[in-house]
Amino acid sequence: MKWFTALPTEDVHAVWSSQRPPRLHPALKKYPVKRLLLVLALLPSTALAAPLTQCGETVKIAELTADLDCSTFDGPAVTLTGRASLNLAGFTLTGSLKGAVACAGRCTISGGGSIVAPAGLDQNLNTAFAIASTEYGSGRLSLSGIAISGYSMLATAARIDLSGVALSASRGGISAASIQAVDSSFTDCESPVSGIRATLTNVAIVNAGSGAVAAKRVVLSGTSITQSDGFAVVGNRITAENSTLTDNCQAPSSSFCADIFTHAVAPRLTDTICETSLQPSGDSWHVCTLD
Repeated sequence: MKWFTALPTEDVHAVWSSQRPPRLHPALKKYPVKRLLLVLALLPSTALAAPLTQCGETVKIAELTADLDCSTFDGPAVTLTGRASLNLAGFTLTGSLKGAVACAGRCTISGGGSIVAPAGLDQNLNTAFAIASTEYGSGRLSLSGIAISGYSMLATAARIDLSGVALSASRGGISAASIQAVDSSFTDCESPVSGIRATLTNVAIVNAGSGAVAAKRVVLSGTSITQSDGFAVVGNRITAENSTLTDNCQAPSSSFCADIFTHAVAPRLTDTICETSLQPSGDSWHVCTLD
């Protein structure tokens, strides 16, 4: 059986000659340089990343090429501007006593490396952030696949998105009006999550301080919060599914404490395990095993 019939050579040329080439915009014909700029704009951003090799640089798209220690620098280790990105590329950025990363705009930090505080930083005396937005009320941080530890506050902005981030050893944690965290963890953080709206999916919080998650609106899915000194979750409205909130209120003085404390309405729980709940009157919401 013949699957196709070959065209004579002259017919092939006729077919190809009948196809009109794609048209360029008149501006691109007239200005060839614009064509080059358009091609460059379509290239992946990593192709334009500048090596970050010195402390105190202000950059838009950069990547580490080795560990960078800025512990003695007088200022943030690096400042990101605009729609900026920093690829840690598996290396460690050691920040200064004044912070590690200042974000002036919308910043993405990724690459599998870590951001750590300088040795000897006293979190009770130093209030520097590991990553901080310099634009109050509008800055946005997107953090992916990195580890952050050792600062009194780990990250602050108007919006923070976490994916695959490990945060640890902090007196503060992260603070934002809107927080979205997926596949992330908080270990030994005094107040891991605080904001207006917090949505945590597949997040593990262990050994928090006075309150693990505090926000007006809290949504938990596949999340575990255990061994906190105080409340596990505090908010006006709390929704949780497939989550575990147990073994909290570890501090000896936590007489008024529970896994869940809501100010407004009873928490909505689906396939979620908790031991205690409280409302402002001191009564429980009768939704946990020990209520």
